[in-house]
Amino acid sequence: LEAGFSSSAGQARMTGIQPTSTSSHSAKTRKARQHTGKRHSFQWINGQIIAASEHGGLDGLLQTVSMHLEHMNLVNLSTAIHRLAKLCSRDHNVQAKLLKQPVLEQLLDTISAAFGALQPGEAQPQSLNNVAWSLATMRLAPRPLIQAMASSAVANINSFKPFELSTMLWAFAKLGASDGMSSSASWCVKPLFHASAAHILKHGHNFAFRCLATTAWAFATSRQRNARLFRQIATQMVPMVHAANCQEMANTAWAFGTADFHDDRLFNELADKALLRLPEFKPQELSNILWGFATNGFFHEAFFTAAAQVVVHQLDLQAQHL
Repeated sequence: LEAGFSSSAGQARMTGIQPTSTSSHSAKTRKARQHTGKRHSFQWINGQIIAASEHGGLDGLLQTVSMHLEHMNLVNLSTAIHRLAKLCSRDHNVQAKLLKQPVLEQLLDTISAAFGALQPGEAQPQSLNNVAWSLATMRLAPRPLIQAMASSAVANINSFKPFELSTMLWAFAKLGASDGMSSSASWCVKPLFHASAAHILKHGHNFAFRCLATTAWAFATSRQRNARLFRQIATQMVPMVHAANCQEMANTAWAFGTADFHDDRLFNELADKALLRLPEFKPQELSNILWGFATNGFFHEAFFTAAAQVVVHQLDLQAQHL
């Protein structure tokens, strides 16, 4: 028996392979179980956040966030702020109430610390996108968090999908343009927009019309003039105008007007398409597209004539539309 079945120690001496000790194996097993438990715990917390936002209203969601805040990872944190922002977007009274709650400041501080602890390139675009959209929707721009997010976005720019990047730019532009927020957000906008422009110039062929329109709006709103980028956006948009809705066409015309970038081919395509859908335009959308064309010195007789008739007979315009 001894000749046929040598001990594990003997086998190790003959093969040069050290046997794994029982204590070492147990430690690895415990570590693996702890890691799995954490992962499952994060998933469970996310489920609790979502359930509270859908069934518990603001009070229930805040209670859930407060209860689990110290155990949340970045995905949980971004889900929490995103769900709070969605509640606020439906009811301004909810936002007024939320701004008075200490847990909101605690949540923002925790998110800021989580982003600050990441290594360059570690931030997930979806988390960045969700937090940026949430801050813009709630009109909140805490400087440390904005700085951490902008740095993370620049370091991770090549990982963004077109929708994620265009939404991120929209959020930073909106934060910078909001009253009282320019000092907190605008100072870190330039590096982000510079990195985004370089990325879009290489990968813009993957962007749908909606993402291009949002990107153009964001650059124009932030006063980030980039003629090369707008030229590429215009070229890509021309064959896709047929897929645009009224808001996207209006935002595009407004963005090009604000950026003072003229492109006859794009404007003619927009005017031709908008002419067929004039009754569908909301007052603000029609006002924006007319303003964008006029600011750029573009005149499409058929469109302007038909738009005038719609204004006179169909639309209920407010002072700002006039």
